[in-house]
Amino acid sequence: MKNHKKHIGNAILRYLTFSFTFIFVFCFMSLISPSDALSDYVYWDNGPMITEDGPNPGTDYYSQMVSSAFAYGYNHNNNQGARVADDFTVAVSNIEVTNIIFYAYQTYAGPPSTITAVYLQIWDGRPGDPGSSVIWGDLTTNRMISTTFTNIYRIFNSTPNTDRPIMSQTVEVNTTFTPGTYWLDWTVEGTASASGPWANPVQLVGQPTKPGANGRQYWSGSWGDIDDSGNLEIQDLPFLVMVSGTPVPTLTEWALIGFGGLLVIVGGWFIYRRII
Repeated sequence: MKNHKKHIGNAILRYLTFSFTFIFVFCFMSLISPSDALSDYVYWDNGPMITEDGPNPGTDYYSQMVSSAFAYGYNHNNNQGARVADDFTVAVSNIEVTNIIFYAYQTYAGPPSTITAVYLQIWDGRPGDPGSSVIWGDLTTNRMISTTFTNIYRIFNSTPNTDRPIMSQTVEVNTTFTPGTYWLDWTVEGTASASGPWANPVQLVGQPTKPGANGRQYWSGSWGDIDDSGNLEIQDLPFLVMVSGTPVPTLTEWALIGFGGLLVIVGGWFIYRRII
């Protein structure tokens, strides 16, 4: 009986040693691994664009207008003094917005992307309304850090083509926002020889607009609603608000987690066998 208890004690000691060793190694690797950099995730998605497969199903896609619509997109060419605006809401405690991703196209241009600049300012209220003011950004600093083809084409109803490839533009923000509603006010530049840039609207399958849409456009010195000249429906604009998230484990860390889990299972089974 004495030897049996000794064996059980040794087994428990080995089990605890293995477990604490795993915890120590995992914590150490977490401190020195690249996952210290926080990953970004989508905090706000202002609406979809894809309505169906494009010329290469599963790879390319269409953003198709409904039959009652007339406008492919809306002018926000900085060189013409045009801008667009739309809102997002921060519903929780302070968040750090790292990047915002916008979308635009130039007719008969690209891919690759022909967008060259994005200027952004953020308001604490609807642009053009009394009491609203700019709290971040300006219309003189190009904040675009990357642009790429989305594999989406803007098309008229039942007229498939690749004339209007939609490009994404990633804009750097790196600013903390408190709870509230904010308005993004942006303007874009592109290849001078091409038409636009144009801001394509949110597109829901078979619907003329997104419920609650409230997009704005600045043109000829004043703000107004973005509405389709065909069906007169007010439109929203697609964009993604990216915020800093929690560390994502690397492959090494996931391997350590798996190995540690295996040790716990084996150790528990070993002790169980010793006891019985």
